[in-house]
Amino acid sequence: IRVCGTLLAPVIPNTMHKVWEKLGLNEKDITWNKASTFGIFEYSGVNKGENLFPRIDAEKEIEELNKLLQK
Repeated sequence: IRVCGTLLAPVIPNTMHKVWEKLGLNEKDITWNKASTFGIFEYSGVNKGENLFPRIDAEKEIEELNKLLQK
């Protein structure tokens, strides 16, 4: 997760900040140089919190799209 998050940080920086918090990592410790090194952080579990990517209710979204198309 840390390695993928490092690679995704330029694309979705706000979300990656939340990922670092959930992993208990300090954002300044996440660098490109450390991305390819495994075992440099001690795993302490994942902090619970809000979902980073909540599920989308497809039926509700389709209804909203249909309403927009009818206008």
